[in-house]
Amino acid sequence: MAILQTSTENGEVAGLPAGNQGISIFKGIPYAKPPVGNLRWKAPQPAENWEGIYNAYSFSDIPMQCRVPETSMYKKEFYPVDLPRSEDSLYLNIWTPAKSQDEKLPVALWIYGGGFVQGYSDKMETDGDAFAKRGVIYVSINYRLNVFGFLSHPELSAESEKETGIRTSGNYGTLDQIAALKWVRRNIEAFGGDPDNITIFGQSAGAMSVQTLLSSKLTDGDIDKAIMQSAAGLGRMQEISRLELSDAEKHGEEFLETLNVKNIEEARKIPAEDLINHFAKALSPEGLQYMPVIDGYVLEADLITLAKQNKTHNVPTMIGCTSDDLTFSEDKKNDIHIGCTAWSRLHNRLGHKPVYQYYFNHAIPDSDIGTFHSSEHMYVFQTFLRGWRSYSGADFDLSNRMCAYWTNFIKTGNPNAAGMPEWKAYTNKEPNVIELFNEKKSRELPPAEQTIAEADSYIK
Repeated sequence: MAILQTSTENGEVAGLPAGNQGISIFKGIPYAKPPVGNLRWKAPQPAENWEGIYNAYSFSDIPMQCRVPETSMYKKEFYPVDLPRSEDSLYLNIWTPAKSQDEKLPVALWIYGGGFVQGYSDKMETDGDAFAKRGVIYVSINYRLNVFGFLSHPELSAESEKETGIRTSGNYGTLDQIAALKWVRRNIEAFGGDPDNITIFGQSAGAMSVQTLLSSKLTDGDIDKAIMQSAAGLGRMQEISRLELSDAEKHGEEFLETLNVKNIEEARKIPAEDLINHFAKALSPEGLQYMPVIDGYVLEADLITLAKQNKTHNVPTMIGCTSDDLTFSEDKKNDIHIGCTAWSRLHNRLGHKPVYQYYFNHAIPDSDIGTFHSSEHMYVFQTFLRGWRSYSGADFDLSNRMCAYWTNFIKTGNPNAAGMPEWKAYTNKEPNVIELFNEKKSRELPPAEQTIAEADSYIK
């Protein structure tokens, strides 16, 4: 039987058997104080200790966020139920197969996507059973989103400068991620994990978050490996998501004006439900308005500049996208694939640890929009039975291979193992990109020469 009760820095905690009874799951462990009242729009504070045994038997409320419209294809795909939401949501979940605390198992920390405005740690398509079954401890975390997690304002920056000596605001969601990572490093041994073997991974805004953490001096020494799925890289996505603190503060001032309040003190008194409903009306459908800010503290510069200056942590990485992923150019090129290639080429040029690049190119069953953004989730996490599509044996076979690649990389920094098709690291002499599909491709891989030329334009 895996560990069902253990001791953390905040007190004793008890879990339950997971879907696979050889695995234990601890749901809803607090890693920070609830960011409510005067802690709204402040950096996360350490979790308080508790007395007795904390029964980690249920997931926390999801972070405050707008509901996914019924007309969105993602509603049916990933958000079928409107779960309770709360400003009190800084909790994490742990799946462990360890039977004792001295096993030193590798750890994977998942950061969800959702454009920095939606998402949560216990979505139906992403859980830890498949990883834990393969000997990996899986951790999923909540972090603040939208106006709760990324509002900048001159008053907030001045408040931070007065209290900490650091002028910053707007990166509360990113600071939540960092606080959760550091909590895991301090406590994961209690669950049988190795604090020096932590892989952070995420998709979409989660991949952008991983890249942000790799680019921040605040996480130096905390990350052993990283996996970035669909949105990370050094390309068009990183160009359009640059946000300077001064610009973010101006946007925050404009938002506060729409609230009809005089200052941040009054804004902190607005009930969370009222604030998210107002945010839903004020949110522009075009582009990312709430996201990590270049503040000189969490981020010293934009992601492309930091990478070119060799200021990203030198760790093994996996990076890739889907074949019908997000595009931002008029000619509908796969901008994410180009950005991933630029990441691979720059880090190889700098002599960094290996980069393994993929292109998820499998024809998704019952899809009239191709291999869409986020379509790899069910394959990586092996959660087909929770979905509505008519997945077949070919899908299950590919899923077994992908989950094995991911867990092998989490364990060793290399996705390969005996009996599996070889996945070669990307080098500038041999620009290897593995195509992940089974039987039927969605489309052809873009010509390497064209992709390389476009990628190099971002990192020259």
